[in-house]
Amino acid sequence: MQERFAELPPSVFGWAALATLAGYVSLGLYDVVAIRSLQRDLPPRRTMAGGMVAFAVSNALGFPLLTGSAIRLRLWTSWGLSAQEIARGIACNSLTFWLGASSVLGVTAWLEPATLGQVVPIGAIGIRALGTLALLARRWRISSRRRGA
Repeated sequence: MQERFAELPPSVFGWAALATLAGYVSLGLYDVVAIRSLQRDLPPRRTMAGGMVAFAVSNALGFPLLTGSAIRLRLWTSWGLSAQEIARGIACNSLTFWLGASSVLGVTAWLEPATLGQVVPIGAIGIRALGTLALLARRWRISSRRRGA
């Protein structure tokens, strides 16, 4: 394995580090959205940094709902949020993440059914049906949120 790493050009590691940073920045933005949904005026950079730490720890330790939520509880309490606001913010954060995941699943199911078929052997029609359900669920949730449900 070390020989394989030695064959890689150094730029690959730079691109990997940049992609990792971009991923954590985008994950940190979930917390910015959650705090804004609570109509609280907290500095976005601080909120994003807290979200990045929460996601990094939860990705490293596992049990993301427990570990990430514990970090958010600690941070958001120190920033003056109530227990109810924290619960709503964590729920918004989780829902936003899963809406994004369902979008990726839905689009991937339509663009690459053969690739997904290697993981879920239900055929291209089944994969596309699954993708359609994922996109419809996402659309339904966004529509119901706009109506105030």
